[in-house]
Amino acid sequence: MKTKIVRGIAVVGGATVAASGALVSDAKAQGFEGYYGGLSYGSNFGEPYQNTDEYTFEGSSFGAFGGVNIPLNDDWMIGAELAVNGGAEMADGGYNPISVSNMMDARIRLGRTFGDTMVYGAIGVSTGGATSEYDDGIRLSGTNMGFGVEWNMYENMFLGGDYTTRNIEGGGIQGTLNNATVRFGMRF
Repeated sequence: MKTKIVRGIAVVGGATVAASGALVSDAKAQGFEGYYGGLSYGSNFGEPYQNTDEYTFEGSSFGAFGGVNIPLNDDWMIGAELAVNGGAEMADGGYNPISVSNMMDARIRLGRTFGDTMVYGAIGVSTGGATSEYDDGIRLSGTNMGFGVEWNMYENMFLGGDYTTRNIEGGGIQGTLNNATVRFGMRF
């Protein structure tokens, strides 16, 4: 489990280090305003609890995201985002293995810009589905929070890293599902 957490932190941390090289003294919200969308790839991990038995989630998944950023002033952005992530598998199948799919996150983001780089925090709600050996219609829901960084590579293209943790429950399952992703997107 510690390896997965370290791997997730390394993904976001690596993107942060890469983006920090783009920090400049002019702290205006350069090119972050407006609509954006893109694709993500990352590592999923967490600790669900099913009927008092403890398990772990693991796996990697592709995802997609889209949203809008609105400038509050020269340095701060606020926005809304929808994201879909592929899912995760239960690492220890136990008596009733669970597969989570299509986790959707709706969240509000607040970010601070530093030239071509934006660092943000996010909070919102999550929903998704899960299947098990005995039930293929489990609905999961809960809250999420996270943080990330985006670096404007070109006029309308960006690279970023994002870490999101979800507190989910449904169908006798509750626990945390986290993911650390690398993101590539475009601004419109």
